[in-house]
Amino acid sequence: MTASTDSTVKRGETVRAFLQAPFDRGCFNTFFDERLRQTVYCLNSLRARGYRLPVGETNAASLRDLAYDILGSLLRTERGKKPYHVVIDYFNGKGIIDPRGTPDETLCNLMMGLLWSYTRQELFRITGQADPQKTKLKRRLGDVLDGPSYKTETIPSSPTEYVYLAANRDNLRLGCPMLSYDGLQRLAESAYLETCNLSQCCAAVFAELGTMTEVQNRLRRHELVNAVASVVLRHLDTDGFQTPAQSTPEGDFDAGTMNRSREETIGWLAETVISEFVEKGRITQEIGDHFALAADQYLIDLSTHGNNDPIPQYFREVMPECEHGRYLATYKYVFETVINQAVEEFRKRLRE
Repeated sequence: MTASTDSTVKRGETVRAFLQAPFDRGCFNTFFDERLRQTVYCLNSLRARGYRLPVGETNAASLRDLAYDILGSLLRTERGKKPYHVVIDYFNGKGIIDPRGTPDETLCNLMMGLLWSYTRQELFRITGQADPQKTKLKRRLGDVLDGPSYKTETIPSSPTEYVYLAANRDNLRLGCPMLSYDGLQRLAESAYLETCNLSQCCAAVFAELGTMTEVQNRLRRHELVNAVASVVLRHLDTDGFQTPAQSTPEGDFDAGTMNRSREETIGWLAETVISEFVEKGRITQEIGDHFALAADQYLIDLSTHGNNDPIPQYFREVMPECEHGRYLATYKYVFETVINQAVEEFRKRLRE
């Protein structure tokens, strides 16, 4: 048993003990201490990804205080509800009523997924900021729907945008009712589970929609973007720290190992590959910083999904729109070198 596997087992045992005996002071204290360390880790990671933390100085003490506030909300007991109802209801919703038969790894991964989701939600509630991860997802979905496979149009006197497959332009079922948002959410859920990236997910949604002859074969664009983004974020929260379903070079490593390797890789990338391009005058330091963020997102997608969107998508995500048209002529070689070197170093560190 490796050290990382042993750590996962111990964390799973702690979660199980708490779920079985939440009023046992020893079980609660051990559970709380582990969640506190993990919440501080979540806050540090979110800050690195661009989230604004509601603290003056992001030192260890201030992060720990913020983590206490978040855990206080997560482990609250409201009048008329069962104790620690947020955590208990979450696991019950996953079908875990009695945790004794649930593997340690599953308990550990689900708890970490809940912590990530809840920490983000609390930050948005406290600061009133938009979710930057959801904003990026919506932008990437917009890029997909702006591609040649789709057509977006509006109806005169209405601001609503409708999107459909370009191939169906002359074959729209306009006499049928629109698919309900609930139906679209179910469609997005099944499409996400069957595909590997956002482009494939959108294609799968429209492929299934095409068979539903009782409804229109077009969608309100904002509803499609919201539905897919919500599904992706929900699965990243609850499943993003589990082993990818596909067989990938990253599949044999737990989340902690992959996150440490990813962070070390981005640090190495900034100090070597990106720094060299900056010194040679190929890019500025500011652009290099953008490329490092893109590489980080690329590795996050690789380690959580086992697959990625096309490399130019990550360029569009981090660079100003005015630079998008210069990708092929100016940035392609440097950017793709940065991404490829990041992947190579990431996998090298996982093997070590």
